[in-house]
Amino acid sequence: MFYSGPGSATDHVVSPYISLVGKHASSKEFFGSVFVDLGCGDFSIGKQLLPFCSRYIGVDIVKPVIDTLQQEYGNATTHFMHLDIVGSELPRGDVCFVRQVFQHLSNAQILSVLPKLRQYQYVYITEHYPTDNPGITPNLDKAHGGDVRVYDNSGVYLDLPPFELPADRLAEVLCVPGAGLGKHCDQGVIRTFLYRPVSQSHTMVR
Repeated sequence: MFYSGPGSATDHVVSPYISLVGKHASSKEFFGSVFVDLGCGDFSIGKQLLPFCSRYIGVDIVKPVIDTLQQEYGNATTHFMHLDIVGSELPRGDVCFVRQVFQHLSNAQILSVLPKLRQYQYVYITEHYPTDNPGITPNLDKAHGGDVRVYDNSGVYLDLPPFELPADRLAEVLCVPGAGLGKHCDQGVIRTFLYRPVSQSHTMVR
């Protein structure tokens, strides 16, 4: 049994996210496109995205997770890939989801992934952040692993160095109270950004 954590299982975190994607799928006319879910984990989020796409590709670095998901859910329109997003090419698609993945990577690893996201028309990036306070250190570097920056009063701020995504291509579209940091900790906030890479012609993969 695999479990991606409270960020993928807590209703006040998940429900607004799924609702947001559903609304965008209609208003932004990507309903029925190909979704690529980087760091799909236990598929608890991904399975709720299926009604909005024509094909779904779930990607994760943990092979037993991918093998299990492919066996249980894989079909002609739902596929799972064992992939290291840092060192590999990413699958083609139209809309990409990167949900609480960067918080586990080093700054150098994030920098290696960001250019690969330019192939997608829309990229939803979700991260856990500390509640605003004067002591925050944006983009504190860390080793790749299960720990996250929010415990060190930091987070992944993609518009700031060393990432510096163009502010006009990155819009915050959702902010909900955080979860899963322990009952004696400030839970912070979980923020979702819609990143639209530099204008380019994009032919829908479908």
